[in-house]
Amino acid sequence: MISKAEAVKIDPMVRGFGSEFIWSPTTSVVDSKALVKYLAKDLESNGKVEVLRGTQYSRSKKIGSNHLVET
Repeated sequence: MISKAEAVKIDPMVRGFGSEFIWSPTTSVVDSKALVKYLAKDLESNGKVEVLRGTQYSRSKKIGSNHLVET
């Protein structure tokens, strides 16, 4: 357990309730929706990848050095 002041030194954006925080340097919490949105944007930025939203994955197959994903 660490104090709020110690937590703020580690991460100035920390938010919570109470005066003590659990410190676990080998674990983390991530906003999964934000992460997936960022990854999709990054993948699509070069124009070679299209991320299909709202579609169901069916299968994929390798064609030469490329992969064809069927939905």
